[in-house]
Amino acid sequence: MSMNFVLIEKLIIKKFKNYYIFKFLIFRHFSCFKYVYVLNDKFAFKYFNKIYKTEKFKYLSDPIIPIKINNNMDLRESLGIGLKEQVVLHFGAMTETKGTLKILDFLNEASEIELEKKVFVFAGVVKSDIKKEFYKLIEELNGKCRIFVFDDFVDFDFTASLFNSSDVVFCPYQRVYQSSGVIGYCVQFNKPVIVPNQGLLGKLVRNNKIGITYEKFESQIIFDALLKAKKYRISNNYLTHHTIEEFSSTILKSI
Repeated sequence: MSMNFVLIEKLIIKKFKNYYIFKFLIFRHFSCFKYVYVLNDKFAFKYFNKIYKTEKFKYLSDPIIPIKINNNMDLRESLGIGLKEQVVLHFGAMTETKGTLKILDFLNEASEIELEKKVFVFAGVVKSDIKKEFYKLIEELNGKCRIFVFDDFVDFDFTASLFNSSDVVFCPYQRVYQSSGVIGYCVQFNKPVIVPNQGLLGKLVRNNKIGITYEKFESQIIFDALLKAKKYRISNNYLTHHTIEEFSSTILKSI
């Protein structure tokens, strides 16, 4: 990496930070902003209030809207998946930042013995930024391990079937400083999730006992996480404290 590139990168990061500082100062000093809600991060709103010497920042829970199940298919039976096979679900729009290609690279590097009795399900629209490479890797993995791809919009009934039929949900997201609706589904359907240890996402999963977090995306660490997931029992604490009623009550109190 050249010195010029490093300097440019540092300058961009500095400007990015300055932009956010400027934005929060506007929130702090302009009376048209009565409250500023910080979604799903109980630490951040206290931190902002402290450094900006205000009480404007408020915590707002990210509400879970439980899926109403009308037609719960047994995907294991329809796809010919045995009861002893571990089904790993990667759910939602497939993009670079969701870590979709990282999973395929991980499968490419693993041995057939390591992947034995593991089934990987990719469910959600594969976005154009990775579509070509995604299907190239899928083709390379043909015959090495069992993979099912549902490259389409996933409705609520099929979402329920996917989560009910899976053993663990894998979310190696790059954007860890934001929450995800997937962890709400994991709690509703009692399925552990595997996510990076960093950022808000890692904190939510750890603190609410929704699944397993990892420090580095390395083969042995991921295989260890998949092994732990088999015996992991998640808590319903997140579901209890992230209701629509709690979300609405917080908003209504400020009106």
